[in-house]
Amino acid sequence: MSGTSSAIAAILFISSAAGQATLSQFAPLSVSRVSTFGENPIELGVHSGLLKLPFFGVFDHLAYAVEGDTVILFGQVMNPNLIGDAADVAWTVPGVNRVVNRIRFLPDSPADNRIRLAIFSAIYSHPSLRHYAFWGGGGAIHIVVEGGAVSLEGEVPSNAVARLACERASTVPGVAKIASHLTIGQ
Repeated sequence: MSGTSSAIAAILFISSAAGQATLSQFAPLSVSRVSTFGENPIELGVHSGLLKLPFFGVFDHLAYAVEGDTVILFGQVMNPNLIGDAADVAWTVPGVNRVVNRIRFLPDSPADNRIRLAIFSAIYSHPSLRHYAFWGGGGAIHIVVEGGAVSLEGEVPSNAVARLACERASTVPGVAKIASHLTIGQ
């Protein structure tokens, strides 16, 4: 193990031994992640609860971070009820004493709606991507569109799948730019 790796491992061990380490301390965790490896009990509770929200779908993105007993919610949603519902879920998790809600409502735009549906069709109609529509809450790949800018969110099993999803999304007319925030997991 190199000196840098040893130092990082020691810091993580000391932090976890003190009970302060959270996976989300490094970056907000996407609710669309399939893997929950490394999550602490609060992160697991928030993840599980948000994933079960009835109106959480493919055109929404939810993420969260845990800092001590505080849950910070992030994301963009099409249904304004999800903003309050997500906060309500976070409050029900044992050990949570504060919730900061930074979830934004995506305005209803006919142009963005056309892009959403076209990207959904382009990605999930491809034979290699079709089965990802049934993973987790709203599918493995979430499509967030705001002002023609597209963000692909979620977790896929390989770089090849992430590239293919981006390639398929880039074929849709009217897309101003595409940002891939797809993580590689199971």
